[in-house]
Amino acid sequence: MSRSKILTNISRTKYLDPSDLQTEFKRCLTTSDLVMVGIGNMVGSGIYVLTGEVARNVAGPSIILSYIIAGFVSLMAAICYAEFGARVPKTGSAFLYAYVTIGEVWAFLIGWNLILEYIVASAAVASAWSGSIDQLLGNQIANFTIDYVLNGEAWESPILGKYPDFVACSIVCILAVVVCTGVSCSSKAMNSFVFLNVTIVIAMFIISLTKADISNFSAEGGFFPFGFQGVMAGAATCFFAFVGFDVIALAAEEALTPSKSMPVASLFSVGIVICLYVLASITLILLVPYNEVVPKAAFPAAFKNVGYRWAEYVIGIGTLIGMSSTLLGSLFALPRSVYAMAIEGLLFPCFAVVSKRTQIPIMAILVFGSLSAILALLFDISALVEFLSIGTLMAYAMVAAAIIVVRYKPSNHQDADDVLSDSDTNDSSLYTGSFVPTERKKYGTIKEPFQEIPVISNLPPGRAVCICYFLSVVFQFLTVLIVISNDMSNWWAIMLALVFAVLAILTFIPIPLHNQNEDIATFKVPFVPYFPALSVLFDIFLLVKLQALTWLRFIVWVTIGLLIYGFYGYHHSVEGKKITSDGEKKDYQRMSSDPNPIHYGTIEMSKLSTSKLD
Repeated sequence: MSRSKILTNISRTKYLDPSDLQTEFKRCLTTSDLVMVGIGNMVGSGIYVLTGEVARNVAGPSIILSYIIAGFVSLMAAICYAEFGARVPKTGSAFLYAYVTIGEVWAFLIGWNLILEYIVASAAVASAWSGSIDQLLGNQIANFTIDYVLNGEAWESPILGKYPDFVACSIVCILAVVVCTGVSCSSKAMNSFVFLNVTIVIAMFIISLTKADISNFSAEGGFFPFGFQGVMAGAATCFFAFVGFDVIALAAEEALTPSKSMPVASLFSVGIVICLYVLASITLILLVPYNEVVPKAAFPAAFKNVGYRWAEYVIGIGTLIGMSSTLLGSLFALPRSVYAMAIEGLLFPCFAVVSKRTQIPIMAILVFGSLSAILALLFDISALVEFLSIGTLMAYAMVAAAIIVVRYKPSNHQDADDVLSDSDTNDSSLYTGSFVPTERKKYGTIKEPFQEIPVISNLPPGRAVCICYFLSVVFQFLTVLIVISNDMSNWWAIMLALVFAVLAILTFIPIPLHNQNEDIATFKVPFVPYFPALSVLFDIFLLVKLQALTWLRFIVWVTIGLLIYGFYGYHHSVEGKKITSDGEKKDYQRMSSDPNPIHYGTIEMSKLSTSKLD
């Protein structure tokens, strides 16, 4: 096979057929259920651990602004997810969004990294859960394991933990069993965890008002003891407290009214979590000056400082509940991410088998849940946490970029000047949730006043936007890399950063000069292309701040994924099997756990509002 043919195949986008609303999952989740899933996956140990660390060492009282800024960045990403969630209410999240807009190999890499995110997140939270309960018991678990399992000699590896964490491994296994029982049971457990956790946070705030000391906000160094740089550094750290709302997109096929519920749940969950983190920050500063905060036990120490010793146990329980909800959310999302890739033929078919009884991909949760349990058993939490962030940021950036791509994509796969025919109703433009145009729509072509611009005016519709934005992102990355990694007192660093910044702007300018598709019947991101481009820029900033070792681990994981794709996924892709040697489509039926094959179709969004699901 020629090199050009291979490049064409790995860049193929998914064509979504408006066939039916069938799904192997159980549609039972309301909008409020989805909101609870989002909140539960975001509000975990971070609210009790991260707040103290950032307030003491990074931002001081201005941690309140750090959480607001980080929340706003997360809200931008959530808005981008919301548009795709309404357009494509199918399990797959960022993987599926990239598949229908950018191409198969990019979608595989995003999906592969999402799997990594949920595996590592589950292991990291389980390790934190184990550490918290051990702290409440006076480190008896750690001491017993080291003394009687390791004969008194703790592990000294910089990557492995000091001892095998059997408690962390066990809690992963227990909650994995809960996930296996079905979405209804998982949803009820999540709702309970979230309700209790939110109640504890609000109660802490109310109690803190009885001992409030407003002067703590203007203590040594004032409200900005670390300057505005501290606010932004705090925001970069606090951003990861909001990681997890994308689990809502993975529950799309289990939502009763996905086109309505997905955007509402995404925005409301992030908004509520912003309020919870801000309340927690205010509570801490009201009780104790920032320079007296105890990072590892911020809230227990703060309440103890004002005479409320009993609060240590209440907060300890709250920490366990919060981490349990986050762990359950990660395990809830994990099998659905694997399923979404397996059903497309990009991972092994056993992971696409859905249990008739529980309507859950059992093999996916057993295999990848076991991998997460092994990581929790052996690895140190610090080695897991930062590895978690890189895959998440990559997914967020890809979804935001995909919004720009799809908005300037032609309404059909013919030239822009072709008149839409009746056959166009089977076109992949239906996945956008748009109305089928009754007149010519020149989406992706350059606007009339600018049609004399050389080079870009001669490219196929949508091509110039993709090329220009790709170049702009590359130049943005180089600009941020130079600014962060160099002393900007050096003249050459300043000049180089300015050159790349100017190139980033110049390559972005042609994008809004093209005709944009706004015939969308569902929720849509405002201010395209500027809004999603700003979201990508924030993601780039946070990616560049990650350590080199994290990037190395990421490269290793991506290499493993590419080998799986090259030797298996490329040859078994469902989309590839739909295409014969002469380039025409052929019907392809996927095999499921049902003995009768179900035609693999997707949802025509324009029919959702009138479907029986409403």
